[in-house]
Amino acid sequence: MKGILRLSFLSLALALDFQWSYSGQAYYAVEVDRITTCSDTLNLLSRIGSDGLGYFSVGDVNWPQFGFKWPQFSSSIRSSAMEPGAYIVANLSDHLVIAKAYQLMEDPQQAFMTGVIPAGSDDSYRPIFGIPVSAPSKGEGILAGLNFAVKDLFHVKGVKTAAGSRAYYASYPAQNHTSGIILKTLRAGASLVGKTKTTAFALTTIHNGWEVDYHDPFNSRGDGYLSTAGSSSGSGAAVTAYDWLDFAIGSDTGGSVRLPSTNGGLFGYRPSQGIYDLEGVVPCVLSMDTPGFMTRSPALFSKLFAAWSEGTELAIDTKSISIPTKLKIRADLTSFVQTEAQSQLSGFFDKVASSFNMTLSTIDINELWMENIVNETIHDYFETVYLDLNSLESWDLIGEPLTSSYSTLTSGAKPPVDPSVNLTWTNGQNLTIRSRYDEAVSRGKQFREFYSKYVLPRTPESCSESLIAFTYYAEPPDNKVDLIPFDYTGGAVTGGFFSTLPASYGGAPEIVVPFGQVPYFSNFTRRIEYRPITATFQAARGCDAVLFKLVDEMAEMGLVSEVQTGKLAFAL
Repeated sequence: MKGILRLSFLSLALALDFQWSYSGQAYYAVEVDRITTCSDTLNLLSRIGSDGLGYFSVGDVNWPQFGFKWPQFSSSIRSSAMEPGAYIVANLSDHLVIAKAYQLMEDPQQAFMTGVIPAGSDDSYRPIFGIPVSAPSKGEGILAGLNFAVKDLFHVKGVKTAAGSRAYYASYPAQNHTSGIILKTLRAGASLVGKTKTTAFALTTIHNGWEVDYHDPFNSRGDGYLSTAGSSSGSGAAVTAYDWLDFAIGSDTGGSVRLPSTNGGLFGYRPSQGIYDLEGVVPCVLSMDTPGFMTRSPALFSKLFAAWSEGTELAIDTKSISIPTKLKIRADLTSFVQTEAQSQLSGFFDKVASSFNMTLSTIDINELWMENIVNETIHDYFETVYLDLNSLESWDLIGEPLTSSYSTLTSGAKPPVDPSVNLTWTNGQNLTIRSRYDEAVSRGKQFREFYSKYVLPRTPESCSESLIAFTYYAEPPDNKVDLIPFDYTGGAVTGGFFSTLPASYGGAPEIVVPFGQVPYFSNFTRRIEYRPITATFQAARGCDAVLFKLVDEMAEMGLVSEVQTGKLAFAL
C-alpha cells in the first residue's frame, strides 16, 4: 500500500488531497478538518502507520458487498462532528489532517463526463479524474447511502457544464449554483458521484451516432454495441453497467429518459410535465422538458418518486386510490418480426390485466383526435411541430448566445458543433420555420387539452381513468454505429409525430418497466446474444403516484423484479 500526498486549493483555504492504492483499488481523500495533536481527543495519531496514513470509519456504515475493498477502514469511532463514512488521518507537523475517503471507480463504458467531489459546505463540487464513491452510510434522508449521477445538462455548483459540446464547455465558467432537482435529491440523502454524457444539447437520433465532440457511451447489454439511445445516454449506460451506481438523473423531452431505459432494460420515469424544477438545466423544448430518473430496482424506483414528489401536487396517498380497471394498448403498437419478443410482450400485458382484474382493450389516439378535434391525422397535423419548437428554442436559448460567447473567446470563430446541432440551428434561423413557431406552440397546447379530456382523463377513484400500455422496444439491428457527415445540413433531426410524443405533448407521466429479454443474432460477436424487453405505462397528468403503486404491486406479485448490471438484465 502506498500513500501519495498532493496539494490542491479548495475554496480559499489550502487543503490536502490524498491519493493511494490498496490491493489494486485506487482511493482518494479530501481534507475535511485539521486539528492540533494536543487536541487529539480521539487518539487518531496512534492509528497512523508506516505509510504515513491512518484509516478509520465514523458512524453507521453499510459496507457494500459488490467488489468494494474497504478492509483498512474497518476500525470504527464515534464522532458527532463528522458525517458517517470512511476517513484517513495524516500527521502534518504539529497538526492532524482528517480527510474523507472515496474509492475511485473506472468507467469502461465511457458513460461519464467527469467525477465530482464535494468542495466545501455550501453545496459546491469540483471535478475529479475517476468516479469517487464514498462508503455508503445510514445517514439521514430517504435516499441515504445511495450513489447517483446526473446528466451533463444539469448545472452543479463549482463544475462546468458541457451539455455535450466542447465549445459550450470552453465558453462558460464553472456554474455558481446547482439545479433545483439535484439539490432536492442531495437533501434526501443521496451522494452525487459524477456527471454523465449527453448528446449535444439533448439533440439526438435513434441510433445515437452523430456525436463528434464526445464519444457515445457503450451499452453493456447484449453484444456491447447496441444503441444506448439518447439523449440521456450516459445516465442509462452508467446505471446499466455499474453496481456502485444506484440511479441516475436525466431529462426527457421527446423520450430521452424512456429510450435509454428501454435499451438498457431499466425502470425509467418521465414525470407529468411542469411539476419538477427545471431551473439550472440546459433546455431543449421548454413545453415538454422534464427531469426524470432511471434505476435497476423497483423498490428504489418508488423510493425515488417518494423523495421527488414530496411537497408537490404529485404526493398523493396511494392508499386512498385504486389501480385503474382499464388497461388500453395503443393501436399503433405493431407486431414484431421476432416472435419471441411478440410473445413475451403480449403475455406480459395479459398477466398485468388479469392480475389487476383490468379490462384489456386498444386505444386509437389518432381516431379519437380526428373524431373530436380536427379531421386530419395526428401525423399530418403535427408533421413540423416538434421541429419548429425544437429548432427555434435551441437556437434562441442556446445557439445564439453560445455563438456570441465563443466568438468573443476565439476572436470571431463560430462554435464547432455536431451535425445534429448544425442542422437544428440552421433550421432555427430559417424564417419559414420561425414564422410557424406560434402555431406550433398553439398546437402543442391543443394536444395537451385533447389528451386530458379524451385519452387519459382523471377520475376520483383511481386518479387516472385508465392506463395506456406500449413499448419502445426496437428490433435488431439497433446498433450505436450510424455515422453522418459532419457538415450535413439537410432534412430534420426530428420531425413528424414519433411514438414517444403522445406523453410528451400530453404532459402525461410515463414509466418504463423491464420484464424479460429476447435472443438475437449479433453481427458484431457473430453469436446469439440477449437484449432486454420493456413495457411502458402512462397515466393521466398528475397521477404519477398510480404508476408507482402499479410497480409496487407488480413487484409483490413477481411480475417485475430488479435487473442485473452487465450483458444480461436477467440471469438465463
